[in-house]
Amino acid sequence: MNYKTKLKMILFPLLFLFTFVIAGAQSTLQVNAATQADIVNILEKIDDGITNWDYKTRYTNPKNEIGKIPIGDGLSLDYTFGSAKNQAGKVMAGDDTITKTDKLSNNLQGNSKINIFLEHNGQYYGIIHQNKDAYIGENGKPYTASDTSLDFAVVNGGLSLSGSNYGVMSKMTTKIFAVGHDSKKRTVLKIGGPISNLTDMYAEVVLRPDPTGAPIVRRELYLYNNGSSEQDTFQVYFGEDTALGKDPSIIDDVPLYAIGNDEGLYMYDTQTPSNSGSKLYVTNNVPDGFTSYIGKAYMDSAHWDLKGYAEVYGGGQIASPNLKYGDTTNGDNGRVPGSKLLFGKKEHSDITYPVVNKNSGEQLQDSAYTLRWPYVEDNKGLKPGKTFHYASTMGATLAGYPIPSVSKTYTNTTPHSDGLNHVGDKLKFTLKAQNNGLKSHWSLIDIKDALPTGLKIDPDSITYKWTEMNTSGSGNTQKDREDEITSGTIPSMYVTDNTLDYTPFNTVLKEKDRYYVTFYATVDNKAPTSAGTLKYLTNEATFTGYNADTNKDRKDVKDSVNIPIDVNGFNYNFTNQVRNITADPNSAFSDNVDATTGDILEIKSVLTANVTINNGGKYINTTNIGYGKKLQLISGSVTLNGVAQSDSLQGGIVPGITTANQPNTFIFRVKVNSKIDETVENYAQFLGASNFITGEALTFGPSDSAYVHVHPPIPTTSFIEVPELIDFGSINSTGTEKMLTNKQTKGNLIVSHSAETPYQVLVSYDNSGDQALTNNNEKLIQDDGLSLLLDNNSNEEPDDWEPLSTTGIPINNQEFIGSDEPLDLTKYIGFDKWKLRVPSTAKSGQYNGEVTWTIADTPIE
Repeated sequence: MNYKTKLKMILFPLLFLFTFVIAGAQSTLQVNAATQADIVNILEKIDDGITNWDYKTRYTNPKNEIGKIPIGDGLSLDYTFGSAKNQAGKVMAGDDTITKTDKLSNNLQGNSKINIFLEHNGQYYGIIHQNKDAYIGENGKPYTASDTSLDFAVVNGGLSLSGSNYGVMSKMTTKIFAVGHDSKKRTVLKIGGPISNLTDMYAEVVLRPDPTGAPIVRRELYLYNNGSSEQDTFQVYFGEDTALGKDPSIIDDVPLYAIGNDEGLYMYDTQTPSNSGSKLYVTNNVPDGFTSYIGKAYMDSAHWDLKGYAEVYGGGQIASPNLKYGDTTNGDNGRVPGSKLLFGKKEHSDITYPVVNKNSGEQLQDSAYTLRWPYVEDNKGLKPGKTFHYASTMGATLAGYPIPSVSKTYTNTTPHSDGLNHVGDKLKFTLKAQNNGLKSHWSLIDIKDALPTGLKIDPDSITYKWTEMNTSGSGNTQKDREDEITSGTIPSMYVTDNTLDYTPFNTVLKEKDRYYVTFYATVDNKAPTSAGTLKYLTNEATFTGYNADTNKDRKDVKDSVNIPIDVNGFNYNFTNQVRNITADPNSAFSDNVDATTGDILEIKSVLTANVTINNGGKYINTTNIGYGKKLQLISGSVTLNGVAQSDSLQGGIVPGITTANQPNTFIFRVKVNSKIDETVENYAQFLGASNFITGEALTFGPSDSAYVHVHPPIPTTSFIEVPELIDFGSINSTGTEKMLTNKQTKGNLIVSHSAETPYQVLVSYDNSGDQALTNNNEKLIQDDGLSLLLDNNSNEEPDDWEPLSTTGIPINNQEFIGSDEPLDLTKYIGFDKWKLRVPSTAKSGQYNGEVTWTIADTPIE
């Protein structure tokens, strides 16, 4: 028994250990597999705008890929994680170190680093400082790509600001690489996973092309709280050691400049911009962009919150400006455009020193920069299941390549405390195009902005301004001054169907030139419905241009703005429709109607508001309506809710207090006066209204428009009546020739010529024809001589007797002008207007014949 007991005691631990080892090994394999799947599931909860991510979890060491943004003529701005070149400096992908555990050496970060660069005909042209061995291939150390840069860092303590202490990639315990594509099928890259310095926090770093289409890369950080408690007391930074050139391992030693308006900074590859061959710029022109920044000299990998050392004997750190953790100072914010950033002050000193990278030895202005976002305070942090987003942009180019940078922004002229835009608000929009290229010219040939339903552009409010930057001063006092080149108004003819489509004249933007277009638009009653569940309207503007130096690389560059709408506040519906009761008395009202001059139309406006309207609001409709206008009001036809009203559409019709959601219906009739082929617009207004409950003034925009497509009557030309008899009386034959004047003209000569054009009425007589004057078969005039004459002198004195012939003569020696009404011309062919020659050989008897009447549009001379 003891033996058995002892044996069990010996075997049990062995069995336990054996089982533990097996279970442990199995558990480790399962955890690794499950962890990647779990991480992907969590990353999928982050709304980064990409829905087609290809997570490279099937590879043990996935290789990097390169995204490209074309600039033109063999030049592109590329982006990736890790190394992107071979030893010969040719661009290539395939770095398989990007998801490996962060490699640290002397506080330098390796693996997974952001790498943005220029590619020129396949050649790598760096803009971020690189280790000389950061290449792919034999003896290469691709993991050292961008090793001196901080990249994104989440700071939550008092340690030195280094990548090893706070860098996102160094704190990411498991890294997942993924490749996706945006809506335009452009490459988007990300690395994501849990970070160890914040409990239950997941991060993903995303690189994507700027949606405007410009050669700009967006660097983005998403933080997701996968825990059950709020995450706070932390702050996000981004730092980068820049280096422009074919050999990005060389220390650049160049100045940094402020863009101005706290938008960011830029730099050239030489001390003198006019000698530079490339340019780099970093901006916050992106949602959730940085709020503070400094241009700095790269000191080491542990002091990204400091500017550098003073260029003076004994050196010493620059204390101001800085970007200390949790501090309220804002670095280089407030610096004017074109000012040099590598200047600062030591602690307890008012002297401004140039900033360098060391306090002794080789002092260089090794250019770098740091960006910072707001400190996340206690109890105001990241809620469980929520995401914070941080972003900045980077662009670069070589000389001769324009870089169009565009923006669309707006301000509300009457802002509200809720931050929303209300129905009736007037918004001021600004469209801006700028050339950030170096020694280049961008020809701006078109600006198009189609406003969404819910915004109504004011076509008479559009202006433009073209400016340039001129540099003055030097050193710490250098700055750029924005000077106007030209400005003016843009004619309303460039607005059609609520769309601005404007062609700037001969507008070529050189480096730093800016072109502005501003206009006003009203938030109308369609906005809440148009905003829908998103509760905002999106408005996109498109700028089109090309490289003016090469006449190549035409491209559209776009920017959009989201406009939050108050969907629960004051709203109304104001329709205006028309029908043609001459054409069909029972026709339905619609937005468009066809009409003919003289037709009677009925116009109906219906106004409904979601609040009670106080007494005092007036309905006015004068658009193309009035005496002598295109539409003539028919007196006595105006009604409000079926009750007759006065004819005063101009003075206004007052409906009185109207409860919420109760419609007011205004109906009246007009006669179409327009006599040309055109479209006549009509809309109504409701002015002077206020909220019955609160007394607040209510702004109603114009009603919907009704359109009358006028088609004038087809011109008519006809005889309504001609004389039935021209009577020359009777005479006694004496055997001598006589000239008789008519005794009467029985009947009238009335013509219709509706076209308002000149015309004449002609009368002709053919003595050789079948209708000649005859008595039985005996002609009155047997020869070809004079037969009939007409006095066509309109002035009556002196007489102007014209002989009739087969070609016809005008009844009046002046032309007539057509009109809608028939014209009675009887006086021109009445008593004593005709003469008849009776030859001496005429035989007795009753003679009858006919004359022919003709209307001619072209007067006969």
